[in-house]
Amino acid sequence: MDQTLCRTEEYKEIISTINPCAYLCGKRILCTGGTGFLFRYFLEFLFWLNRQYHLEMSFLVTCRKSSIKIPDDKTYGSDVTWLECDLANIVLDPQSHVDIIIHAASPANKNELLKTDTYGVIHPNVIATQHLLEIAKLARAQFLYISSGEVYPKMLEPIAEDAVLKSHLGRNYYGTCKRMGELICEHYITACSLNVQIVRPFSIFGPGESRNSGRYFVEFISRVASHQPIELQSDGSQIRSHCYVSDFVTALLHILLYGESTAYNVGNDDSILIIKACAERINSLGAGLGVICHKPTDGNLLEDCYIPDTTKLRMLGWHPVVGIDDCIIRLLRSYKE
Repeated sequence: MDQTLCRTEEYKEIISTINPCAYLCGKRILCTGGTGFLFRYFLEFLFWLNRQYHLEMSFLVTCRKSSIKIPDDKTYGSDVTWLECDLANIVLDPQSHVDIIIHAASPANKNELLKTDTYGVIHPNVIATQHLLEIAKLARAQFLYISSGEVYPKMLEPIAEDAVLKSHLGRNYYGTCKRMGELICEHYITACSLNVQIVRPFSIFGPGESRNSGRYFVEFISRVASHQPIELQSDGSQIRSHCYVSDFVTALLHILLYGESTAYNVGNDDSILIIKACAERINSLGAGLGVICHKPTDGNLLEDCYIPDTTKLRMLGWHPVVGIDDCIIRLLRSYKE
């Protein structure tokens, strides 16, 4: 099946859940982090929406220098301007009004990167966040900060938003930097009465993510698509939720349209499996070659629960529509293509 057609069908599925056209019509949106798989999907949905319904939206999209080849106007249209710049030094034309700023730029949460480029995590999440909030303050723009579920400590129960107050540090250095960005956002909410929403994604999956991302779900899908057995380097007892990217997009839209100035967990707490059961489900649906489970050798692996409590988000009217089996089937299809 043509992947473009599949994506278009997903976009139609999104607007059947929530239609943001009236809210977004004529808006000018500054977006950072448009080259990562997760936010790129959201941006490409907005670009499609703009063309499909003639909303007269315009976009400023930042990217790191030399990170990608800048698309030409034929790729996304003349309403998209790509800014190759340092996020902490963005200077907008004083006559250039911005209605919404969505700050999603951050390196991926990879251990090897965190060991070699710690400042690369601090810069977008702390320094650039403050600079962008200053732009939002001057423009009185709505500000959406894409944080992470990694701000929370390890827990053995569903995680509510106030759990972050129980620990000064996130799960790792990455989570701590994200939390620092949140604290800056909270300052602008209270000191400047700025309209700011904080989004904490949990285990979001979808087409376009690199097979080398290092995340277990993507690795399992990739191995089955490549006709290799799935291998677990642990007993697979960790508990995880699994949210498809189109449900993440509908969550962002609910937060943009109806959210208050606070933090929202985003994840599918209807699709919860231990990692071993997830591997077995992927293997079964993909007609794989089996699951090989290796016990940990050092005995220090802690069972943990990384699932969100989405009560606050559901109060905005959001609910996920893509279940775990459908998520697996869609990803298998996209990787095999």
